[in-house]
Amino acid sequence: MLISLYARALHSRSENPVLRDPWAEQAVDHVDYDFDSIKLPKIEPLAIAVRAKQFDVWVCEWIADHPESTVLHLGCGLDSRVFRVAPPP
Repeated sequence: MLISLYARALHSRSENPVLRDPWAEQAVDHVDYDFDSIKLPKIEPLAIAVRAKQFDVWVCEWIADHPESTVLHLGCGLDSRVFRVAPPP
């Protein structure tokens, strides 16, 4: 949970992020944890961001095609997808 949060925050702070995730950035800044102890391969933040972005696209497409549907995000941990896709009420 913390690894994916940290990876999304790292990537979001990069020069040209595929996925902007200010919520992840703020969460990492507020969680009392030594994130420097997480040794991620250099490509990992990008890979996690690309995966999250693809799921965002699929969720947005689903909601557009089924506006009255309910999307349940199970096992999401500290994920901020709901803020990125801005579903209707």
